[in-house]
Amino acid sequence: MIGDDNLLGLVKATRVYRIIPTLMILLICSSFAGELTREIFLFGMVLVLCYSVAGIQNAISDKDWKISRHYKIAIVFLLMLAFFVSLFNKIILVAFFVFIVSGIIYNKFSRFILFGDTTLMSFTHFVLPCIFSGLLLNLDKCLIIKLSIFLFAVAWLIFPSKNLKESEKDKKLGYKTLNTVFRRGEIVCLLFLVFSLVPLTFVYFLFEMSYVYFLFIGIILILQILVILCVLENKNEVALKIGRMILIVSLFGFLISISDNILILFSAGILSFFYFLSLIVNIFWGKNA
Repeated sequence: MIGDDNLLGLVKATRVYRIIPTLMILLICSSFAGELTREIFLFGMVLVLCYSVAGIQNAISDKDWKISRHYKIAIVFLLMLAFFVSLFNKIILVAFFVFIVSGIIYNKFSRFILFGDTTLMSFTHFVLPCIFSGLLLNLDKCLIIKLSIFLFAVAWLIFPSKNLKESEKDKKLGYKTLNTVFRRGEIVCLLFLVFSLVPLTFVYFLFEMSYVYFLFIGIILILQILVILCVLENKNEVALKIGRMILIVSLFGFLISISDNILILFSAGILSFFYFLSLIVNIFWGKNA
């Protein structure tokens, strides 16, 4: 267990940077609508607050952080604030309750079922934000469905790599992951990661995307090779962080290939920068981040 028994430890436990890929989904949907609306901004606030609560709960369940004794007060405050913001729009209000229920299911049930955590996270972090954003922006229903299927496939194939580390700890906690179920689970994780190139490449033909997208496919391929090399050298923690880089590169590459809205692209660039910065800091100085 690491961290500080104070407010700083509580803030660290939220692992708020992990919310950035989800916020990128909101920008992707906004790019199809051609605008970044107030409702999307409010929805993003609610997601940050809800996922911060989920991060604290996960830290407690995983025994990763030594946090403030007053964490329950923080959770209640964050939830109340998220609820207040969600009152501005009925769709956001529904989303708020859906994410709260999903968070409870994740912590209580899904982590004890093989592929349970991966599947639920793919829905909560990618599919549901896409659906609710699409509804807020009045996107075409077929477009929302296509986007949701693509995002789910990518997330479902990449997310298993988050279990590359701490397999012994996960076994003690009773979590069912590829690493705890299979003798060489890290190899299976790598296979899933490599196969994520299939939907990432196929999506080019689903949407009108520029050729610059293939530059990002090349970057993703290089990052995948680095992940494989790190696992072979038993540097699973570094491999995990690089795997998360693949996620943000995929989303940013998709976004920059379909959008010409300066505000949306600038927002995506800022989010991606802070995500990469957080990962780099965690690689060299962080643990359990």
